[in-house]
Amino acid sequence: MSMVPGSYHWGVQISFLHTVPDIDSMPSSFQDRKVRVERCPVPKGGAHFHHSLTWHGSHANTSNRPRRAIAIHYMTGETRYDASGNHVMKPFVQVTDGEQLAGEHFPLVWDKGRPVSPYTDLGL
Repeated sequence: MSMVPGSYHWGVQISFLHTVPDIDSMPSSFQDRKVRVERCPVPKGGAHFHHSLTWHGSHANTSNRPRRAIAIHYMTGETRYDASGNHVMKPFVQVTDGEQLAGEHFPLVWDKGRPVSPYTDLGL
């Protein structure tokens, strides 16, 4: 994985990022800011944490085995669904445009300053 350190400070720049073919094609500057792509290798079995607005990307898999990964996105309870995009999770969204994001694939993990037990909703 590679990322652009500090890019989360630049706000939502998804429109611009859609014009960049891949992380290796990142320009050297953006709106008078220096853009530096930094490699952040994730070892087998490792984890990587970054802010959701951090510009990041993966490089081509050059091995003869599939690359497996999981992504977990923590969002505030005020997060609303925006139906205009084509995110990979869109088929799993069970609310309408503008509603608070919730459902089986968007569990509440923290409420009123306390962690929510995954067993609470199951009645266990």
